[in-house]
Amino acid sequence: MNIMVVDDSIQNVKAIATSIEWEKLGIAKVHTAYNISQAKEIIENNDIQIIICDIEMPQGSGLDLIEWVKINSPQTENILLTCHAEFEYAKRAIELGSFDYLVKPIPFKELENKISQLIAKIKASSKLKKHSEYWDNNQKQIEGFFWYELIAGKIAGNCEGIETYAKKKNVSFNKDFKYLLVLLTKKRVISRLEEWNENSLSFALENIAKETILNEIPSSSMTVGEEEIIIIVPEIGDKETSLDNIGKSCVNYIIDCNKYLGCSMTGYIGRYVNGDNLADEFSELQDLDKNNVSFVSKIIDLNSSTLNQSNEQEILLPNISEWSLMLYNGDSENAVKEVKKYIDELVKTERINRRILNIFHQDVLQMLYSFLEQKGIQAHQLFDDEKSEKLYIKATNSIDDMIKWVIYVFNKAVSYVEEVTKSQTVIERVKNYIKKNYNKDITRDDIASYVFLNPDYLSRIFKKATGLSLTEYLTEQRIEKSMQLLSTTNIQISSISDEVGYNNMNYFSKIFKKITGTTPIEYRKKSQNRI
Repeated sequence: MNIMVVDDSIQNVKAIATSIEWEKLGIAKVHTAYNISQAKEIIENNDIQIIICDIEMPQGSGLDLIEWVKINSPQTENILLTCHAEFEYAKRAIELGSFDYLVKPIPFKELENKISQLIAKIKASSKLKKHSEYWDNNQKQIEGFFWYELIAGKIAGNCEGIETYAKKKNVSFNKDFKYLLVLLTKKRVISRLEEWNENSLSFALENIAKETILNEIPSSSMTVGEEEIIIIVPEIGDKETSLDNIGKSCVNYIIDCNKYLGCSMTGYIGRYVNGDNLADEFSELQDLDKNNVSFVSKIIDLNSSTLNQSNEQEILLPNISEWSLMLYNGDSENAVKEVKKYIDELVKTERINRRILNIFHQDVLQMLYSFLEQKGIQAHQLFDDEKSEKLYIKATNSIDDMIKWVIYVFNKAVSYVEEVTKSQTVIERVKNYIKKNYNKDITRDDIASYVFLNPDYLSRIFKKATGLSLTEYLTEQRIEKSMQLLSTTNIQISSISDEVGYNNMNYFSKIFKKITGTTPIEYRKKSQNRI
């Protein structure tokens, strides 16, 4: 705690500064000033809790200083000193909120007691302030939890029962009011600030909601879910709670989130309903958000939106066969263009929601798998990578995610078909794979899986290119390596058998003789005799 002594008498200032046991009182620093100008400068540059100030000073009275302090540093307390016990001084000191008014000469012990009392008052006020702030914060949490419980359907009963429950929580809820919900959700985050993590981003989104919505609609309340912010607006019949004002506030919120956070938000505005119907209303707004796969940075009105409608009889069927033909012709670019055109038409006619997007996803997947199967490619292996999996999972989140997935799978499928068509590239990959893995227990299926092809299809193109089946080529590689080891080393034949991929030496000997016309023992003798 810091204190300042102000008096035009250097002697008086020095006497006070040196005669009080400041350390005992918990005072960290004693500042001194000899006129109002010096005192103001010290206050502006330091955190001063207490001022001991003489009233009569030639360059301005202590009362003038305290009046200035009351405006510029209202938390600072003061004790006034004077040589004259004049009523007007005392009256003005009381008006300015001075802690005490003492007449000189003052016994330092009395002054020390007054300072001690003032310090106790400051500490008590600080404690009360902290308690008040804690209570306010705690009450806000209680209010937020009450509203979330209510809209989540966890508070049962009619409006009278809800009002009774709210009173117990000290929350303002009127059984005769109707309430409107606004649901705000993140649709896309393209943050320009690398330091934003999920927690700090959520905190910033809440603060912007307070600034742009709660400040514009003071009667409203806010509660926060795991992935959403919900505003609750009571219908009090004035401009503040009009749908027009609510809509404008939400638009400003979306603009600010984009501008300052790089975050695209979407807002859903409900209807004014009785308090005991808020849970159903919230569920409908959540369904709107779930079914919204096309609109970002937009306000959607529950009254006019068709997102929650089934549209079963109005589904615009995609031209899957045409897209498939384009893929067969290696034209993934135009296939993607046609997909975009189809989705744009769905958006334009408001005939797309999550259910429609799911159906579309399955149709494209079926077409893609059929196309790859006819090309001898195993789709589940071609797309068995982290990027493919991520894009697949996110595809039905929005039309943007769906188009990203379509572009990726169409391009990857066509590119690999082209690679397979140039069979020499695939054959070389297969040969290299066998040469690196001949000593392992690999099968035809393992080899086919490596190049994402159907085993029968791979066997056909491999034999056509090399004159050997996959098994024959694998055997050839193993025997060639064993011949090298037999002729250049003294390794036991059983160990050589293991090293080239045969865990049964008798079977190895049988295959070796079949290929070379001699047994491993005979081959070693002949080759070493030649050396």
